Order: sequence, then C-alpha cells, then structure tokens
Amino acid sequence: MNNTAIINNENIIDMRDIKEKKAEYKRLRKEFKKQKKIKRTAVEHAISLIFILFAAEAVMYLLIKPYVININDLLAHEICMAFTALIGILINLGFSKVKLTERVSVKNLDFLSIAMLTVAAFSGPELVDNISGAILSHFMTVTPNETDLNTLSHIISAVICAPIFEELICRFGFMELTRKHYSAKFVIIFAAFLFTLLHGYNIQGFLNVFTGAIMMGIVYYYTNNLILTMAEHAFHNTICCITPSDMSIFGTPIYHDNNGFVLSSPAWIVINAVLFAASAVVFVKYFVPKYMSKKNEAE
Repeated sequence: MNNTAIINNENIIDMRDIKEKKAEYKRLRKEFKKQKKIKRTAVEHAISLIFILFAAEAVMYLLIKPYVININDLLAHEICMAFTALIGILINLGFSKVKLTERVSVKNLDFLSIAMLTVAAFSGPELVDNISGAILSHFMTVTPNETDLNTLSHIISAVICAPIFEELICRFGFMELTRKHYSAKFVIIFAAFLFTLLHGYNIQGFLNVFTGAIMMGIVYYYTNNLILTMAEHAFHNTICCITPSDMSIFGTPIYHDNNGFVLSSPAWIVINAVLFAASAVVFVKYFVPKYMSKKNEAE
C-alpha cells in the first residue's frame, strides 16, 4: 500500500513537472513572439521616417513648385527634414521612451572626440573614394554627384540645417528606435545604411557617405551625445563647402574624373592616409578606453 502511494505521488509530481515545463515553454514562446514583434516594429518605425520625409517633400513640391523658379532657394528640403525630425522625436518618445534631452549635452563637451571624428570621417571616405573609383571606373560609367555648394541656400543647408536635422533623423531617430532591441553592430550599420540612402548619390558617393556614417554611428552609440555628431557634421560640410574642386597641390589638381568617378592625386591620398592614421591612433588610445570599454563592462 505504501509503495503504491509512493508511486502515485511520484507520478503526480512528474505530471506537475510536465505541466510546469509546458507552461514555461508557452510563456517563453509568447515572450519570444512579443520581442520579435517589437523588433520588427522598431525597424518599421525607422523606415517610416524615410517615407514621411519623401511624402513631405512630394507635398511641398506640388504646393510650391508652380510659384517659384528654384524650389531649393526656399530651403524646402530642410523644412521637410525639420518636420520629419519632429515626428522622429515624438515616435522615440512614445516607442522607445527616450527623450531628446537625454541625448544632447554640452556639459564637459569632448572636443578631442569631435576632432577625431571630423578627421576620420573626412579622410576615411576620401580613401574609400579612391579605392572604389579606381576599381569601378574600369567597369562602369556613372553620373557625377552634385558638388555645387556655392549658393547661399546650399551653404545654409549644408552647414546649419543638415547637421541638425539629419542627425535628429538618422542618429537619434534610426538608432534610438532600434538600440534596445538589436546589437550595436546592427544598430550602427542599419542607421548608416538608411542615412546613406537619403543622400541619393551614385555608388561611389554611397560608399563614401556610408563609411562616414559608420564612424558617426560608433561615436554616437558609445557617447550618447548628439552634439558630437552634429558638430562633426557641421565641420565636415564646412570643409566641403570651402574646399574648391579645382584645388591643386604642387601644381597637380587633387581631384580628377574618370568615367564619372572622382579620383585623387597621389599627394592628396598620402595626406588623407596620414590624417586617417592619426585619427585611428586617437580612437584606439583615447576613445575606446574612455567610452567603449566602459560600455562593454556595463553590458
């Protein structure tokens, strides 16, 4: 009788274990589906900002184009970016629970990181331009990217508006929407890819902007300070505005065209290689220990 009771009790315990395991499996499966849905929603929200920007520009074009000669002189694109940036801020506040004030700080501003990023994000893409141009120009011809930054509206757009609104959309918008749900690599690469798409450049320009965007994404991800990338963005575009396309070194133009691709003179390549190497040293010796090591320890 006692043995039978023991066996029955063991069966009851086994059944309870099975039920508990089934319940735990269902709970985990439900949680997995929930997290998967949240991750998909995060990406959808980020991509929706691009469609919002395109839609805003289409509406602006239809409303204003009949009444003006050059719609770009009215900074219509910048107005649309400002609108999209505002939408991105609101979406982040509701979905990610991240306030813009948490990612903007001028206290103890890290000027060395700004200088490092400015040098790296200029010289690095310049080197990528030469590699991609030297290879691809043998196989295809492309339409050169727009380089006219001499008009007042272009200068205001490049030096003031773009550094503010593009950073709000791409670094704060894209990255904060996905930060909590994906790895650092995915967040940085995904945001860089969308940022590059917005520029609409040819394949050489795509690789150029994408390279710089990766660097900007790394700095923003690990510092959580939008001011650093905004400052770099403004300095970078200022350099592009004041650097004449026909500038020469030792009598040799720094740029020349080959089938629509922009290639650089050997002297300009060497200068950019030295600058990039210097920024890499600062990154390894200063930025990584100060920001990335702490981040990894916290995670």
